[in-house]
Amino acid sequence: LTKSSSTQSQQDCQAKMINEANNQYRGSEDVDSRGALRNWLAVRFLYQRRSEP
Repeated sequence: LTKSSSTQSQQDCQAKMINEANNQYRGSEDVDSRGALRNWLAVRFLYQRRSEP
């Protein structure tokens, strides 16, 4: 139960980060948006690896 609830809050946090990134890069060129998304995915990947037991 705690694991699923912590996963849910993690997903909520990730959704907020995506929304903030979308707001920050909305209206900028497509290349910039793709670069921002790539950076965010890389950070998220590293965070998930670091948080594994």
